[in-house]
Amino acid sequence: MRSTDLRLGNIVAAIDEPFKPDYVVVLEPGIVYLMGREEADDEQNIIPVRVSSEILATYDIPCEVTFSLSGHEVRICMEDARDCATVELNGARFDFHYLHEMQNLIHALCGDDIIRHPHVHLENETY
Repeated sequence: MRSTDLRLGNIVAAIDEPFKPDYVVVLEPGIVYLMGREEADDEQNIIPVRVSSEILATYDIPCEVTFSLSGHEVRICMEDARDCATVELNGARFDFHYLHEMQNLIHALCGDDIIRHPHVHLENETY
Protein backbone atom coordinates (compact mmCIF):
# COMPACT_ATOMS: atom_id res chain seq x y z
CA MET A 1 0.00 0.00 0.00
CA ARG A 2 1.23 3.54 -0.66
CA SER A 3 0.81 6.58 1.55
CA THR A 4 -0.54 8.40 -1.51
CA ASP A 5 -3.58 6.09 -1.28
CA LEU A 6 -4.26 7.40 2.21
CA ARG A 7 -5.28 10.57 3.95
CA LEU A 8 -5.56 11.69 7.55
CA GLY A 9 -8.09 9.50 9.35
CA ASN A 10 -8.01 6.51 7.01
CA ILE A 11 -8.30 3.17 8.75
CA VAL A 12 -5.69 0.56 7.84
CA ALA A 13 -3.88 -2.25 9.68
CA ALA A 14 -0.27 -3.14 10.37
CA ILE A 15 0.98 -6.29 8.67
CA ASP A 16 1.71 -7.91 12.02
CA GLU A 17 -1.79 -7.05 13.33
CA PRO A 18 -4.23 -7.43 10.40
CA PHE A 19 -7.24 -8.00 12.67
CA LYS A 20 -6.65 -4.82 14.66
CA PRO A 21 -7.40 -1.92 12.30
CA ASP A 22 -5.98 1.40 13.36
CA TYR A 23 -6.28 5.01 12.30
CA VAL A 24 -3.43 6.24 10.15
CA VAL A 25 -1.79 9.62 9.84
CA VAL A 26 0.21 10.24 6.68
CA LEU A 27 3.35 12.11 7.74
CA GLU A 28 5.07 12.40 4.37
CA PRO A 29 5.39 10.25 1.25
CA GLY A 30 6.44 6.78 2.36
CA ILE A 31 6.04 7.42 6.09
CA VAL A 32 2.85 6.79 8.08
CA TYR A 33 1.94 6.81 11.74
CA LEU A 34 -0.51 4.29 13.15
CA MET A 35 -2.27 5.67 16.22
CA GLY A 36 -1.73 2.43 18.18
CA ARG A 37 2.05 2.55 17.76
CA GLU A 38 4.64 4.75 19.35
CA GLU A 39 6.83 5.32 16.29
CA ALA A 40 6.30 6.17 12.65
CA ASP A 41 6.33 3.23 10.28
CA ASP A 42 7.20 2.55 6.67
CA GLU A 43 4.21 2.35 4.35
CA GLN A 44 5.34 -1.14 3.34
CA ASN A 45 4.16 -2.37 6.75
CA ILE A 46 0.51 -1.42 6.35
CA ILE A 47 -2.33 -3.22 4.62
CA PRO A 48 -5.89 -2.20 3.77
CA VAL A 49 -8.80 -3.28 5.98
CA ARG A 50 -11.49 -5.26 4.17
CA VAL A 51 -14.92 -3.77 4.68
CA SER A 52 -17.29 -6.09 6.59
CA SER A 53 -20.37 -5.97 8.79
CA GLU A 54 -18.13 -6.27 11.86
CA ILE A 55 -15.84 -3.42 10.81
CA LEU A 56 -18.78 -1.14 10.02
CA ALA A 57 -20.36 -1.98 13.40
CA THR A 58 -17.07 -1.08 15.12
CA TYR A 59 -17.54 2.47 13.82
CA ASP A 60 -21.31 2.59 14.52
CA ILE A 61 -22.29 2.27 10.86
CA PRO A 62 -25.28 -0.07 10.35
CA CYS A 63 -25.09 -2.66 7.55
CA GLU A 64 -27.83 -0.79 5.73
CA VAL A 65 -28.29 2.90 6.32
CA THR A 66 -29.23 6.08 4.50
CA PHE A 67 -28.15 9.43 5.90
CA SER A 68 -27.37 12.97 4.92
CA LEU A 69 -23.75 14.10 4.97
CA SER A 70 -23.00 17.75 4.20
CA GLY A 71 -26.22 18.00 2.20
CA HIS A 72 -25.61 14.81 0.18
CA GLU A 73 -27.74 11.68 0.52
CA VAL A 74 -25.52 8.66 1.22
CA ARG A 75 -26.72 5.06 1.35
CA ILE A 76 -24.44 2.26 2.55
CA CYS A 77 -25.37 -1.39 2.18
CA MET A 78 -23.00 -4.14 3.29
CA GLU A 79 -23.26 -7.23 1.09
CA ASP A 80 -21.45 -9.96 3.02
CA ALA A 81 -22.20 -12.54 0.31
CA ARG A 82 -20.28 -10.41 -2.22
CA ASP A 83 -17.69 -9.35 0.38
CA CYS A 84 -18.19 -5.68 -0.43
CA ALA A 85 -20.06 -2.56 0.60
CA THR A 86 -22.20 -0.69 -1.88
CA VAL A 87 -22.35 3.07 -1.51
CA GLU A 88 -24.99 5.07 -3.33
CA LEU A 89 -24.26 8.77 -3.40
CA ASN A 90 -26.46 11.28 -5.20
CA GLY A 91 -27.73 8.57 -7.57
CA ALA A 92 -24.33 7.01 -8.39
CA ARG A 93 -23.43 3.51 -7.13
CA PHE A 94 -19.96 2.32 -6.08
CA ASP A 95 -18.73 -1.03 -4.71
CA PHE A 96 -15.88 -1.16 -2.19
CA HIS A 97 -13.80 -3.96 -0.75
CA TYR A 98 -11.58 -1.75 1.44
CA LEU A 99 -12.59 0.70 4.13
CA HIS A 100 -10.07 3.42 3.26
CA GLU A 101 -11.33 3.53 -0.34
CA MET A 102 -14.90 4.02 0.86
CA GLN A 103 -13.75 6.73 3.28
CA ASN A 104 -11.83 8.52 0.52
CA LEU A 105 -14.65 8.52 -2.03
CA ILE A 106 -17.25 9.81 0.42
CA HIS A 107 -14.82 12.48 1.61
CA ALA A 108 -13.93 13.50 -1.95
CA LEU A 109 -17.56 13.80 -3.05
CA CYS A 110 -19.13 15.17 0.16
CA GLY A 111 -16.21 16.99 1.75
CA ASP A 112 -16.91 15.20 5.03
CA ASP A 113 -16.00 11.95 6.77
CA ILE A 114 -18.23 9.02 7.69
CA ILE A 115 -15.83 8.09 10.51
CA ARG A 116 -14.60 10.90 12.73
CA HIS A 117 -11.00 10.60 13.80
CA PRO A 118 -10.91 10.57 17.61
CA HIS A 119 -7.37 11.92 18.07
CA VAL A 120 -6.34 14.08 15.13
CA HIS A 121 -8.25 17.05 13.76
CA LEU A 122 -7.50 19.34 10.89
CA GLU A 123 -7.40 23.05 11.65
CA ASN A 124 -10.72 23.85 9.97
CA GLU A 125 -12.64 20.80 11.28
CA THR A 126 -15.45 21.37 13.73
CA TYR A 127 -17.04 18.62 15.77
